[in-house]
Amino acid sequence: MNEIIVRILKSKITRDKASNKLNVEDTTTRLKIFLAGGDITAEQYGEFEEMLVSVTSDTNSNAQTNVS
Repeated sequence: MNEIIVRILKSKITRDKASNKLNVEDTTTRLKIFLAGGDITAEQYGEFEEMLVSVTSDTNSNAQTNVS
C-alpha cells in the first residue's frame, strides 16, 4: 500500500508542477497527514519536500526576475 501512495503523490506533484497548478501549502499539509498516519516514511517525506522546494525556489526566482 505504501508504494501505491508514494507513486500517486509523486505523480500528482509532478503533474501539478508541469501544469503550474501546484498548491505547495495544500500539498505540504497532505504530506504531513500521510506522514503522521504512517503511510509514508520520514525519508519519503523529505524527498517530497525537495520536490516542493524546487517549486518555491522557481517561483521566488521568477518573481524576482519579473520585478527587475
